[in-house]
Amino acid sequence: MLVLAWAVVLLAGGCGGGTESGDAVPPPAPAVRSASIDVDGVARTYRLFVPTTLDRTEPAPLVMVLHGGGNSVQSMVETTGFDQAASAGDFIAVYPEATGQAWNAGFCCGSAPERGVDDVGFLN
Repeated sequence: MLVLAWAVVLLAGGCGGGTESGDAVPPPAPAVRSASIDVDGVARTYRLFVPTTLDRTEPAPLVMVLHGGGNSVQSMVETTGFDQAASAGDFIAVYPEATGQAWNAGFCCGSAPERGVDDVGFLN
């Protein structure tokens, strides 16, 4: 009986690590990352949350979580619960960061309008 148990362990240990082609299946990328992109010569930052349970072979909805004036990405993460909602609802949450803690709202809200910050370009 002991020999049979060892055979099962050895067989099970050799299964499931690769694909039919023999390539190892990479683990999912980290669920949370911060990154930046260049928009008109300005580095714009954002935080991306991709649930590890998301089927990465299929398209997924994207929810943009914009913070209010005087707020930040971190405050939105802490107060909204969108990371947990994304995990339960199978969507990606992205938290863009405004410049100077304010968006270019056209006529108000900090110096972004005066500087002509392209928030629409950033969000696109």
